Amino acid sequence: MGKYGNRRSAWGDKVFDSSAELSRYLLLRNQEAADEITDLVCQPQFELVPAFVDSEGKKVRAIGYTADFSYRLLDGTLVVEDVKSAPTRTQAYQLRVKLLKWAVSEGRVPPLVFREVM
Repeated sequence: MGKYGNRRSAWGDKVFDSSAELSRYLLLRNQEAADEITDLVCQPQFELVPAFVDSEGKKVRAIGYTADFSYRLLDGTLVVEDVKSAPTRTQAYQLRVKLLKWAVSEGRVPPLVFREVM
């Protein structure tokens, strides 16, 4: 059992953090097979703040965000999704989502639509 009471679930060679995430994957996979969406990716990564050297000469690691899924709508819009429950909507997660939206607004990551799936 996971940190938030969820159980890891597997489908083929893919392992998901919860049964809800697996269910969402299967739905998205079916939508891709029906040509309703394209380019489905599990665990897409985004660099929110690049690594840098601070004023004291210390290296500071980059801050990244890994979503559950990304895919494209038929009009080309990139959609990024995270499957969440109330306990997994942590402050750290919410901060990363804000940073992702900021990075989009600043042109640091490609334009996208963020969706949280409960």
